[in-house]
Amino acid sequence: MDGRGARISVLTLRPGYGREANSLVLLDIHLELLHSRGLITSRAPVIGRTSTNEIIAIFEWDSAGAIAAADSDPTVLRNMRALLAVADLVALTDVVSTSEPFFELAPLAAPTGAAGQLNSPWRAVHLSVPSQRPFQTRADEHR
Repeated sequence: MDGRGARISVLTLRPGYGREANSLVLLDIHLELLHSRGLITSRAPVIGRTSTNEIIAIFEWDSAGAIAAADSDPTVLRNMRALLAVADLVALTDVVSTSEPFFELAPLAAPTGAAGQLNSPWRAVHLSVPSQRPFQTRADEHR
């Protein structure tokens, strides 16, 4: 792919207390699904933790059409809901440590798969947030 149709995305998650490990595993499973359906590219993502413990994943969608396809895929949405059961989806602007022009992330190792081997380097996740979201975050429940 020459990158003309590709889109770079940033996903920011705030895991619930004691739920970072679960969040990373579900992130991994979700990315595997997106990749297996050809929705994200094989470009290696950057996954890190902020100083305030949010998880940030930066990765590449195949195209804007791939984002739309993910937003309407029942299996993708079900997996996203599972992830949002253990972590909140937050705007990057709501992460205090990102208020500086250059902020740092602690790199996170890729989770290991069921066989105990490291997963492929493309494992990260993001679901675009359309104006009318097809899923609800834990924060939405308190509004």
